[in-house]
Amino acid sequence: MGFIRKLPHHLIEAFKSTLEEAKYSDIILHVVDASNPQMDMHMHVVYDTLRQLEVKDKVMITVYNKLDRIAEPVRLKDMSADYQVRISAKNGDGLDTLMDTLSQVLRSQRVYLEKTYGYHEAGKIQRIRRSGQLLSEEYAEDGIRVKAYVPAALYAEFR
Repeated sequence: MGFIRKLPHHLIEAFKSTLEEAKYSDIILHVVDASNPQMDMHMHVVYDTLRQLEVKDKVMITVYNKLDRIAEPVRLKDMSADYQVRISAKNGDGLDTLMDTLSQVLRSQRVYLEKTYGYHEAGKIQRIRRSGQLLSEEYAEDGIRVKAYVPAALYAEFR
């Protein structure tokens, strides 16, 4: 988003309206060009724009990209991020770490559920499929045995 200052006013407004979608996200990946000398200013513009749009209480992962372009060690620290990952998308360095971090964040937002639902409650299993991760379901005489990860915010509903 560092380029936002170079855009015409009407494009800035369109860009902001697109960023408003961040309000509905669970995780924000803030990709930063670590090789750009104006990196800190660009990061400030991103956070300022998110603040203006009242995007808050989101898990923020700052992804420092283009490490393959950095000859000298650079101080990479984002005090506003929950997680920080260093990658080179060009050569693939750090992508495993990024995937591990995303998996960790997603797991932390979900709760493991092991329950048997009566057949009359089969609709709950469909909701688990839509909003969670159904690991297994087994049909038995007493109902449907389910193992799943469900969003923490919905856990009580599935208990």
